Amino acid sequence: MSGSASRLAESLQVRSLSHHLVQADGPDPHRARARAILKAHPEVKDLFGPDQRSFLAIIGVVALQLVVAAATKDSSFWLILLLSYTVGATANHALFVMIHECSHLLIFRRSWANQACSILANLPVFFATGISFRIYHPIHHQSLGDPLLDPDSPTSWELKFAGSGILWRKWIWIAFLPYFQLLRGIRADRGYSQGEALNFVVVAAVWIALIAYTGSWNPFWYLLLSTHWSTGFHPLGARWIQEHHRLDGDSMQETFSYYGPLNRLSFNVGYHTEHHDFPSIPWTKLPRLRQIAPEFYTEGRASYSSWTGLFRRYLFDSRVTLSHRVVRLPQ
Repeated sequence: MSGSASRLAESLQVRSLSHHLVQADGPDPHRARARAILKAHPEVKDLFGPDQRSFLAIIGVVALQLVVAAATKDSSFWLILLLSYTVGATANHALFVMIHECSHLLIFRRSWANQACSILANLPVFFATGISFRIYHPIHHQSLGDPLLDPDSPTSWELKFAGSGILWRKWIWIAFLPYFQLLRGIRADRGYSQGEALNFVVVAAVWIALIAYTGSWNPFWYLLLSTHWSTGFHPLGARWIQEHHRLDGDSMQETFSYYGPLNRLSFNVGYHTEHHDFPSIPWTKLPRLRQIAPEFYTEGRASYSSWTGLFRRYLFDSRVTLSHRVVRLPQ
């Protein structure tokens, strides 16, 4: 099936499921709010631009993950499972955030330097997605809520499977969320770039080097499980629910922030509304944005204070489903 034909088929399937979704009219609200914030607080512009401290953070977390992975060479399966769920998931989740920073050119000013940082941050993440994310993520900002273009939007088959309140289906969806996210790229009609190929070769070389150096496959399983937990069946996995799923009330709010303590381990990725308003502000300055313009982020806006509580609610509340997401269906 050609790319245009597959997109047409997906469009028809999404429309058939539209009664399950929360449909918005009008443009993406983030652009209008950003203009209003800049008019009221022009000093926000001083927050724009890269922060090279993120490069040091990447080096530290990557080194931690590779050292722990090598140290598991003689470990039992149960210890690997425990380490990957605690240390590994936290570290790889943080590295995903750094890859996200690279995609917005928020570490260095030059594109090639951010791409190199993205590959560096990708080393322990197992799946070679650093450069691919740099390609797909801007589309998420440009086409927020469009179920055909937004790569963060669930596909029609995800909605069919996990869009109802059936608990076991939701559990399976969140348990395998990393793989669902990888498959969403199928909707895009594009090939495989040289940068993505280089990304894969470099990450694969790290796997091979770790296995050869330790003489064990345990580091391989540790890194795979670390990535699996970091975006799936884990309190950190609630971040993907928090960001754009509307769970309460009748408001048409499309983006939500998290202001809990896990931001300290996740490079402030919970400040998601702030990020969508100003993608040019690095993670180090997002709390400052909220301090400068509190009236835009605290008055009448829902937010979260606990990823663990949100994770628990998603798992056990049949009223909370994958379909609780604001979308803009193509005309």
